[in-house]
Amino acid sequence: MYADGLCEPRNPGGVACYGFVAWRGDERIAEGWGVACRGRAATNNVAEYAAAQAALERLLEMGLDHMPYGGNRQSGVGREGVRLAIEEMTNIQMVAIRVAGL
Repeated sequence: MYADGLCEPRNPGGVACYGFVAWRGDERIAEGWGVACRGRAATNNVAEYAAAQAALERLLEMGLDHMPYGGNRQSGVGREGVRLAIEEMTNIQMVAIRVAGL
């Protein structure tokens, strides 16, 4: 799987776009692209993360959830699969907005 993203015409603050392609041997089995976000929140990192997430979600939809996932020094051993890869890359956050008059 190859995934990448960029933020143009400026980083940060442009349009964060991404694309991905997945291969099985010489056969292209999945591809996709899109816009992650625009404006102040848009960065190269956001676009690259969106590319990886979109690719992993597509592979999961296709039933390809038994693929190796890992990092340096065998950090992924025992954590194979698309679901665990998505979980590992997810950062849970909370946003609170105070609305006047409520």
